[in-house]
Amino acid sequence: MSWDYDVAVLGGGPGGYGAALHAARQGAKVALVEREHLGGVCLNRGCVPTKALLASAHLYARLRQAARWGLRVEGLGFDWEAIQQRKARIVQQYRRGLQTLMEACGVEVFSGTGRLAGPQSVEVAGRERTERFRARSIILATGSRPLRPPWAIEDERVMTSDEALEISSVPQRAVVVGAGPVGLEFADLWACLGARVTVVEMLPRILPQEDGEMAAALQRVLSLKGMRFRTGARVSRLEATSAGILVCGQQEEGEFVEEAEAVLLAIGRVPNVEGLGLETVGLETQGKGVAVDGGMSTCVPSLFAIGDVVHGAGLAHLASAEGVVAAENALGRPSTMEGRVVPRCVYTEPGFAAVGLTEEEVQAQGKPYLRGEFPFRLNAMALAEEQREGFVKALVEQDTGRLLGLHILGPDAPNLIAEATLALQAQWPALGVAHIIHAHPTLPEVLAEALLDAYGASLHKPSS
Repeated sequence: MSWDYDVAVLGGGPGGYGAALHAARQGAKVALVEREHLGGVCLNRGCVPTKALLASAHLYARLRQAARWGLRVEGLGFDWEAIQQRKARIVQQYRRGLQTLMEACGVEVFSGTGRLAGPQSVEVAGRERTERFRARSIILATGSRPLRPPWAIEDERVMTSDEALEISSVPQRAVVVGAGPVGLEFADLWACLGARVTVVEMLPRILPQEDGEMAAALQRVLSLKGMRFRTGARVSRLEATSAGILVCGQQEEGEFVEEAEAVLLAIGRVPNVEGLGLETVGLETQGKGVAVDGGMSTCVPSLFAIGDVVHGAGLAHLASAEGVVAAENALGRPSTMEGRVVPRCVYTEPGFAAVGLTEEEVQAQGKPYLRGEFPFRLNAMALAEEQREGFVKALVEQDTGRLLGLHILGPDAPNLIAEATLALQAQWPALGVAHIIHAHPTLPEVLAEALLDAYGASLHKPSS
């Protein structure tokens, strides 16, 4: 049987384009189908544009406190239109880079909506015509979209992250429904630029999946920036008025009403499985996503699935890793995601990052463990940079000395977590990591101090 392509990928986000590039670099003939822009949600409506906006907002917030650095800044202000234009330039630059990579690696990109026409057949509905081709293996990487709850109303002032990225001005009063990473990042963005922001979370605390102590500490720090939080609060309805949107709901204390110019819905994402033609091949779904094994294989031998269409985790780096694994298996080279360590990050300021188990999860296992902490206020570089908030918490298995989890609240947390991720993946002993010589003065010294503190051996932490 002849094939038009060795591998076809439906979806051009981080997982999809990563799979396509990896397969092409192994000598495969590859097709990629994308209905909008290369880069998917992450590049065009997610990770990259939000980080561009946050960079501007965080710099503005620091400049408002320039006196702490011994500086005088007069006439400080911001131009939201210029901030948006900067964001757009960054997205366009990255998008052009991806197109260049596709051309250099020989990946044929189809612009249109792809669907399965069979277990080894793809149909692409473009603007002017519909095409069909055959591929030995097909990787589904169609991503996800923001969830709109039943109580949401159709009003331009009620938005998901997609629309929030394109607003024409910063709202003076905003309510963010959902205290996960997306909700907290937009809340921080708007608060840094002067908005009065209230975050409403249905569960008892923010970042419900993360370490409780770290989440409480982050909430405290964000509250110092003027944010208000309603936790254990369930929204029941929205009402549009001429003055704004009323957010109505209930919590333990009784009913509540918040009024805002803008309401952001950040309560999760839904895998994009509709219209994929899953029924034509008898493909199973788990919950709302596509069911896969550790090698990203589905129940159909020629089909693989990766990223948010599987689990809706919303982590571009996880999707990228899964894309490489799927591409390897599609080319007959056994590979698995099992045992892979995945960091989690929130790009507020200060930032949050974690890898491995939370303290609650460690306690649930019932094994003896050691716990170490070290605050950024005792770190020389943090002092030099006026970034004193936060701390690092390390969890170590007592019997083996193996690192179980590491959690960071503080400056540059998403970058600092890489060292702990490497240590967990390589299963290095905690003391071995702590004894690595870290340059001084640098922020990563805080990680080493926290690991040493688990053994009561921190050099710079006062004795309790």
